[in-house]
Amino acid sequence: MRRFSFPLDRVLDLRRHELQTAQAKLGEIQRAQLQSRLQADSLREEIAQRSDEVALARVITGDSLRRRGAYLVRLTRNREKELAAGQAWEQKRQEQAQRVVEIRRQVKLLELLRSRKHAAHLAAIDRERENQASEFFLAKWVRERRFGMN
Repeated sequence: MRRFSFPLDRVLDLRRHELQTAQAKLGEIQRAQLQSRLQADSLREEIAQRSDEVALARVITGDSLRRRGAYLVRLTRNREKELAAGQAWEQKRQEQAQRVVEIRRQVKLLELLRSRKHAAHLAAIDRERENQASEFFLAKWVRERRFGMN
């Protein structure tokens, strides 16, 4: 009997490689999302710290108040940009996670098809061996009867 071969092995290998690539990309997106979240948290803390400095200052000039106000506005805008970037990363993460799920489903389907074909191949081998064993037994039985009767 010939060796087992699955015609879709190359496709299965390709899908497995796609899955690894998609999972790696998902990891990169998650890291970027985390970095954006950490940056937004850092900016929030800095805004709170700078706001407290204004309240604790003994002497406040109009110029220093204007500069601190402009700085706080810039920090707030930067934080809003980071929060928006975090939301964009979340959208990308969800899309990529869905892609990973779809590719994983395709891989599992191909693996299931492969295992079924392999099981059918093994059953065919077993049937062929059973047939050969039966033929050998019958040939031996006929030979023994022919030579045993003469």
